[in-house]
Amino acid sequence: MSRTRVLVAAAAVFGGAMTGAWAWDCARLVRVADDAVAEADREVRRHEERLLSALAGFDDDAPELRHAAAAYRDAHGGVARRRAYGDVVAAARRVLLARNDPTDPLARRFADDVAGALNRRDVADRHFDEVVAACRALSGSFRGRLGRRVSGRPTACDSHARR
Repeated sequence: MSRTRVLVAAAAVFGGAMTGAWAWDCARLVRVADDAVAEADREVRRHEERLLSALAGFDDDAPELRHAAAAYRDAHGGVARRRAYGDVVAAARRVLLARNDPTDPLARRFADDVAGALNRRDVADRHFDEVVAACRALSGSFRGRLGRRVSGRPTACDSHARR
């Protein structure tokens, strides 16, 4: 074999190895982005559950709140869960505003716990929006499309999206 053919063959093998490594890295980026979206969704869900557990300590004479919490627990999928959570928040605000007693220290503490749970969920929700936006940006890029094609993964960004 001539020296030129050996160099061409070596360059072809090196180019193939580099292309394979690049495709594998694209698939890794997609997996990392999908895992980040799933983790951010778990964080949002954890704060939603924290609100529901705080509201469980509320009086049982709030059927509107109980129905909204039951609808949240029965919701399947990210979009349905977020809509049901919005109903829980609206019902909680209506019930808490109607029964607000600023002179009762226990009622104030309960209202503070609920407000804290709402705020923590809002912060986690903003982080979730940022992670989904980054995942969508990656999925729209050449590396993201190649990574999805190589890994065979569906687009996880859209499965957790709310719009």
